[in-house]
This record gives sequence, structure tokens and C-alpha cells, in this order.
Amino acid sequence: MTLRDRCAERATGAARALLIALVACVVALTCVEIALRSAIHFGLTFFRRPGLYVAEADDDYWKLWHAWMPTRDAPPVGSLDPVLGWSTPRSADNPLGLSGAECMPPLHRVPILFYGDSFVAGTATPCPSTIPRQLERLLPDHPVYNFGVGGYGVDQAYLRLAHTLPEQPAAAVLFGIFTGDLDRVLLTVRTAPKPYFTIDGEALALHEPSTGGKLDTWYAEHPPQIISYALGFLLQRTRLLLAGGAWLDVGVHPAAAKRITGRLLDAATRATAERHVPLVLVVFYGPRELHPVGWREQFLADECRRLDRACVDTKATFLDAARARNEDATVFYLPDGHLNAEGNAVVAAELARVLRTRVLHLD
Repeated sequence: MTLRDRCAERATGAARALLIALVACVVALTCVEIALRSAIHFGLTFFRRPGLYVAEADDDYWKLWHAWMPTRDAPPVGSLDPVLGWSTPRSADNPLGLSGAECMPPLHRVPILFYGDSFVAGTATPCPSTIPRQLERLLPDHPVYNFGVGGYGVDQAYLRLAHTLPEQPAAAVLFGIFTGDLDRVLLTVRTAPKPYFTIDGEALALHEPSTGGKLDTWYAEHPPQIISYALGFLLQRTRLLLAGGAWLDVGVHPAAAKRITGRLLDAATRATAERHVPLVLVVFYGPRELHPVGWREQFLADECRRLDRACVDTKATFLDAARARNEDATVFYLPDGHLNAEGNAVVAAELARVLRTRVLHLD
């Protein structure tokens, strides 16, 4: 056998081995796909977790969430909003649609308006322990209106500001941003279908949710785009490995999120400046972000400097408070990653200090 024949035989053998390996992979993936789809179909809870297959920063995560857990974290009855996606319903007892009707402050004093997501609205902590309520007790001359809504991104918080700021005078506006809110500006659905912005030339273009008040119809018309659960599972494990286990950094798009968020903060700054209302940015973090400095933290710090607005960085506040008590800063968090009543109190105290000395000049 000549050298050329031996080389050809080796090449043929390698090609055959590669083909066998590819066929084996396809067969294995097909078997896994069938097993996963069967488990999902028969309602096995472990496999009905969207995070196994897609990132939280992907629309499909929330579409699968709705399909598999339609009642969990669903928007309350009557809370769908044609512009905001969902919001606290207005009523005779709660005409401004503030979070927690029982928290509604009196309407005869100039208020401080507080916007944001569940870090502002409050979650498992009792209503009197939310940041707005605790801040109100520290600044008795100014009621604090809680315009926070769970699940909001920066886009929805800005739209809520744009719709409610003209309705009443305000002593100051507090604009709360959880670092994860930056990723939400790229979603078209989360708790429910939501508004989102794109950039058209130099301007922000708003795309409102088109539910018509019928969630099931919207989800039927906008099904998940995932093709293979087996492939999705492998991709998710790979992404998580590459992200060093940082779930918040899986499947995100920093450049797009920063571009949209920057424009939204510009718009919020203009809206408050036009009404001569001071704006304070309040940045919230999850417990896993208390020590590393990620791109979201760096971006928001840069934006605060660029906009030249007062900023309360709750990470620095918690680290200082924990250091003074010789404790770890995670003591201020609940197991689900939100702040507990004590954490809310620390933030409220720092906000009161900043408002008194730098914004309202009460001292």
C-alpha cells in the first residue's frame, strides 16, 4: 500500500468516525429532547423551570413562565395598563394608584415622589416597613408617594414618572433603579406584556403593549421561539459556566441595555427639570453584587456623574453600615434577594440625610 493510499484510508476512517460521532450526538440530543418534552408535558415541576433553558433576559423565559406557572407572580386582576403593561389600579380610595392602598399618604402637603420596582414598592416586608413609609416618618413635612411597581424596568418606571409627575406638585423625585432593571428595558414581556423603547435616529420610540386586555390571546399570538429544550439546556449551562456562575450576566446585552437606559435617564432628567423638581437617583443591588463591581454598577455611576444629579448608592450605604456593626452586608437582605425591614430602614435614613442636606436643604 502506497503512502497516498494509507493517507486516504486514514482520512476515510477519520471522516467515518466523525460521522458516527455526529449521528450519536444527534440521537442523544433527540432522546434528551423527547425526555424533556415528556417531563414538561406531564407537569414535572423540576423541568418546568424556564431558567433551565433560556436566560431571564430573554422574552422566552417569561413566555414559558406564563405557560408553566400562569398564576405565580401574575399581575393582579384589574392591574393591566395599556401603556405601562401593568400598574397599581386607581380607585376612589387610591386615586393616584400608589402601591399599597393602605399606605396612601394625605394629599394636602407637597409630596416626594418615589419611582422604581419592587425594591421601592415593597415585597414581603409589611407596608409600614417599606422604604417610602420609613422615609416619610423621617421627613414628616413631606408625604412620600410610593409609585414603585414590582417587575418594572427603567422604561416602565420612566413612563410612570412621565404620566404622574404632571398630576401634582412635588418637592423631589426619587428614581429607584435595581441593577437588573437595565436588562428589562430590552424585554417585550415580563410579568405581562410590557412597553419597550427603541432608538429611532436620535429619539426614543415607544412601543406599547398590544394586549387589548386579553393576556391569553396575546400569549397565543406570541408563543415562545425556543426550538429545542435539549439544546437550550446545553447552551444555558455553557453560558452560566462562561459567566462564572453569575446568573445576572447570562444572556445579557450590555451595549443595548446601556444605550436605551442612558436615553431614558436623559428623558427623566428633562421631565423633572422642566418642572423645577430635584431628581435623586437611588441605585439598588442584589446581595451577590455587594462586593464585585459589575458593568451595571459602573455604568450607573458614570451616568450619575454625567447627569450631575444626586445619587444614593445603596451598596456603599450597606457596606458602611455593616462595617460599623462588624457584620456582613447580606444581613440587610431577605432570602429572595430583596431588602428586609432593617435594610429598608438603612436606605431610608440615608435618603433622608441626602434630601435634608443636599436637595431640600432642611438642615
